[in-house]
Amino acid sequence: MDGRSPEEVHRLLGVKGTGRSGLYGEHPLVGRRLPNGWYIVIADSSDDRIVHKDTLAQLSEGGRAIACSLEEHVMASSCASWEDGEKKWSVEHESERGMFDVKTSGKVPEGFSPLKERLSKEQEADGGEKADVDLLFDLPLELAKQSTGFKHDEEAGDAADGEYEILDAGPMQKVARIVSASKPWVVFLIALLAVGFVLAAAGDLVKWAIKFFSKLVN
Repeated sequence: MDGRSPEEVHRLLGVKGTGRSGLYGEHPLVGRRLPNGWYIVIADSSDDRIVHKDTLAQLSEGGRAIACSLEEHVMASSCASWEDGEKKWSVEHESERGMFDVKTSGKVPEGFSPLKERLSKEQEADGGEKADVDLLFDLPLELAKQSTGFKHDEEAGDAADGEYEILDAGPMQKVARIVSASKPWVVFLIALLAVGFVLAAAGDLVKWAIKFFSKLVN
């Protein structure tokens, strides 16, 4: 995020800074201010609510937010730029659709075309669709780096490289994050179980009431 303080970002996300340091990937949520002024938040899930459109619309009000998501086990990556509550552009790649797969929306930055051309040539030289590497996976991530100066597998150029502040979401926010990141059928199952518990509790209450009033009558 650019244009917001860490405290503002924490408030909008419903999290608190713990003052403790850690590495991303070892904690559900971490944050850090970069030397260029951008504040980054990294979640251990590519479906975390920080990349949901409603959250990004809030975070980008009066400023700018760049959202990146990556899943290395399926070689899928994406990035999107939001400004003043609106998505301006996005780029995504999924190797399951092909090694050269690239989808865009909006007006992508000027750096997009030369970056795509370079990575495509390198992919072709390494074997194209039959290559063991997926170089266009880096396209959305490199594009985000052009704006923020940050890429997840590179140093950001300050003394705190590798160190992030561990963020605490609190019990209710943790539940909300799990639900928002879950597939629809998981949410349905949770709701079904909750209804089942309520009905079971209601049934026990009815049985107790019948016994209680039966004793009063007798």
